[in-house]
Amino acid sequence: MTFRLGLSGGIVPTDPAAMDVTFARTARALGATVLATHLATPPAELVTTGSAARARALLAEHGIAIVQATGSRPALVTDDPARLAADLERLARAGEAAAALGSPWVLTGCGSLHPEHPYGPHPGNHAPATRDRLVAALRAAAPRAADAGVGIALEAHVATTLDTPESIAAILGEVGHPAVRLNFDPVNLLGTLDAAFANGAEIARMAALLGPFYAPTAHLKDVVVHPELVVRIAEGEPGEGILDLDAFYAAARGLGPEVAVIVEHLPAERVPAAIARVRAAAADRGIHFAAPGGAHG
Repeated sequence: MTFRLGLSGGIVPTDPAAMDVTFARTARALGATVLATHLATPPAELVTTGSAARARALLAEHGIAIVQATGSRPALVTDDPARLAADLERLARAGEAAAALGSPWVLTGCGSLHPEHPYGPHPGNHAPATRDRLVAALRAAAPRAADAGVGIALEAHVATTLDTPESIAAILGEVGHPAVRLNFDPVNLLGTLDAAFANGAEIARMAALLGPFYAPTAHLKDVVVHPELVVRIAEGEPGEGILDLDAFYAAARGLGPEVAVIVEHLPAERVPAAIARVRAAAADRGIHFAAPGGAHG
């Protein structure tokens, strides 16, 4: 199988005009062949101005492809019909923009009932009625994504309705559409001390329950347990915490014949050191990421 190393976060421009030769050369020098993008430009504008197509072509010249494009953070669990309709429309436009960028996947969370944060905790996120609204919203979103030629890769999180492997499997099974899949991001589902400390077993359990629903994309970060009152479980830079990388890569191998492993949530200045650690840890396990190709390879 093939693993492709990917970048997300602060090093990846949010303005498509900034996806220029300088950025492409920087990404290539790090060994990246794929990107997850969170472009701030409205999706419709990305398509109508041609900026998405231009960014796609320039990156392709350097052997780089976008594999995840932002879904504009829709509130798929909202109980406000007007907001849901507007957000489903925005998600559909994000799918069109993803297609123009050459990305096979739109990446999005399901939203939250928290008043300020799309991944914020709220007791209502885990209520049966909220779960039912999410299933209905995903059923509505799936055909439009498929019509655009893309899939929806959902980002799970313990604070949202996509909170446990069991509930996620039930939700996606009920949605029952191949265009709706799950991004492999195991740290987001480590919500207890037991899970964090035994994360290898938890990752194996995720893979067993969710394997049929995963997209061929993975987010790689670490998990850190901080000695705070009461306690804080947080993500960290690769190599900073206790993530079981043997379990991570064992699960990632099951995602498909070609899998994007994307390093995310780092400021640009921290990326080179983190990427070096990722590559070294992978090599220790006999894993070597595909080299960039393209005209500048």
